[in-house]
Amino acid sequence: MRFFIGIVPPSPTLEKIADFQKSSSSNRVPFWTEPHITVKAQSGFTDNKKWLEKVEPAVKNFGSIDIALDGLDTFDQGVLFLKVKSEKISALHDILLETIDPSLEDRKKYFELESYNPHLTLGGIDFGMSKKELDTMQVKAEKILLPVLQDFSADFIRIYMQEKPGAPYKKLIDIILK
Repeated sequence: MRFFIGIVPPSPTLEKIADFQKSSSSNRVPFWTEPHITVKAQSGFTDNKKWLEKVEPAVKNFGSIDIALDGLDTFDQGVLFLKVKSEKISALHDILLETIDPSLEDRKKYFELESYNPHLTLGGIDFGMSKKELDTMQVKAEKILLPVLQDFSADFIRIYMQEKPGAPYKKLIDIILK
């Protein structure tokens, strides 16, 4: 099993992003998971879920997080994403990283620590799209998606689980940020 922790935008923002992702038939991002901002990547999680007992106490007094989806960017021209602007999200990432405590090698592999870049993936070449489709998606996102997105406040994190390789990630549990 594999796990990660994310923040889910509220409705109707969630639906607008999901519909936009699905508007490109070759985009496999919607198959893998719902729109989310990864706060803690897959490193360090174990199948026995003992780490789960530590997560809620670690974040129980963190409080809500104000988030703005602030423009578009790409990773190596192969992944298109919404930029995330938030003063607290990196601090939450650090708390979860300390709580789960993956190896330094895994932290680097999953772009954690100082490499952490909060974002919401829209599509990518590794997700079935061609470079041309990704370029078209970027133009459409600037005209259609960005103007309708609203800032939001997140008051919970969602833990996702992939039961077997090749399967989509599904919700395991939501944890409130009190």
